[in-house]
Amino acid sequence: MEARKTIFLAIFLITFFAAIVRGQPTGSDFLDTIISEVETVIVNGLKRMLVAIIKIARIAYLLMGIAGVLMWASGYAVGRGKQLIVGAIVIAVLLEALSGSI
Repeated sequence: MEARKTIFLAIFLITFFAAIVRGQPTGSDFLDTIISEVETVIVNGLKRMLVAIIKIARIAYLLMGIAGVLMWASGYAVGRGKQLIVGAIVIAVLLEALSGSI
């Protein structure tokens, strides 16, 4: 159902922009303005989504580390606790290295 909506929206937008291009005089900046605004909205949305994903991943590795330390220190599941600690460290290092380049 979602695929149909997406295809319908894409066809509608292509037809709509084709009508705008056809109706504008040569050398008009109207279409360029629309495209640059759409690009700005998409880029800002993707940046906000990436920041949210990074925050969620930071919470996840923090909770993994805490759970691992508690499991290891209590002796409940020493092996699983060590695995959680190592996993949290790996996620933290990779996430911070990748998010530093953004």
